[in-house]
Amino acid sequence: MIIHCRTQLEADHLLAKVRDRFLQCGLELHPQKTKIVYCKKEGRNHKGFLCNSIS
Repeated sequence: MIIHCRTQLEADHLLAKVRDRFLQCGLELHPQKTKIVYCKKEGRNHKGFLCNSIS
């Protein structure tokens, strides 16, 4: 799942909401695969975006 946010605060809030919803369904997010990354449109990396992990 990829979710685009405008700010770090928005991303943190949405990740908490997604985590809570998954728990309600008896699911959990994979701790090594779930991360917030910063993508800016400079250079060419993954699908035209340069992404760096920030969490």
